[in-house]
Amino acid sequence: MKTCIVKRKFTPKALFPSLLVLGIGFVGTLLLFKASTLASLLVLGVAAIAGALMAPSFIFTEYEYNLEGEVFSIALIRNKASRKELFSCDVAHLVVCEKFTGQPLGGIKLDYSEGAEPYCAVFNEEGKQAAIIFSPDDAFVRELFLLAPSKVKRSII
Repeated sequence: MKTCIVKRKFTPKALFPSLLVLGIGFVGTLLLFKASTLASLLVLGVAAIAGALMAPSFIFTEYEYNLEGEVFSIALIRNKASRKELFSCDVAHLVVCEKFTGQPLGGIKLDYSEGAEPYCAVFNEEGKQAAIIFSPDDAFVRELFLLAPSKVKRSII
């Protein structure tokens, strides 16, 4: 089993859900202000608490790339507490694995990259094609190439 964990960089975009909740609370406060000061403060307080509770789950996240047997999978880990599998496929269905250049890809494009040098792995399973963009270390890519079929287009590492 080979595993590579990539921590996501903090971006202001990660705080968007919290800011959205606070914004809705603020608008609700403005609408209720004429009705009752107590009700408006209650709405704003609930929105502030909800926003504060949501924020950490979006900030402390990381991707886990995993090769177990001949299965390639990607999972999202939030706050080192909850794990959600995002993608899983047999390496035998791998068609291409190379450094991602930003070129248009066929099929479904799934971007799980956070590093400086993202790779693109294209899987074709039962006629459905998925392009996975991810940011592994070089050792993980070498391990993936060892399991991949010989016809796979490879980038040189």
